[in-house]
Amino acid sequence: MGGLKPFALWTVIALLVGGLVYLAQAQGLIHTTFPLWALGMVLVWALGFVNLLARGPR
Repeated sequence: MGGLKPFALWTVIALLVGGLVYLAQAQGLIHTTFPLWALGMVLVWALGFVNLLARGPR
């Protein structure tokens, strides 16, 4: 996939994850003092790792 397709896919994934985190915080599943930047970094790392696994060995 070239061009804007990968960028658009990652943008949609980021928006969905951000929405889920927002809803979880609104429902009280994530405490309001929890550092959301830390959760975001873990999610970015996990998505990158999944991307590497999906590509397979080169």
